[in-house]
Amino acid sequence: LHLKCPEGHLPKDNYKILRCKTRVCEESDVPRCCDPCAACGTLQCDVTMVQRPGHRTCAGKVCSAVDVDTCCEPKASCTSISCGNASVPVADEGLTCAGAV
Repeated sequence: LHLKCPEGHLPKDNYKILRCKTRVCEESDVPRCCDPCAACGTLQCDVTMVQRPGHRTCAGKVCSAVDVDTCCEPKASCTSISCGNASVPVADEGLTCAGAV
């Protein structure tokens, strides 16, 4: 029987020739038959974006442009914060905060 890789994993490139330890594939065979998807932390977000919080994985064994929405989120605009009484906003609408909204 074939092993279905769990969420966050993909079949190894040579999975068709690999065999489980016994006649029935079990969870202990996952490292033998499946590779983990890449962690979002390995994807470099655009300068206008930051990493999304939490442990997220890319769709493949290596992160690529298709993973941007999964791994990154837009930085908040400086217009979204209050400067308080002692400061005034900078007149550059293109400035962003260090983090997300």
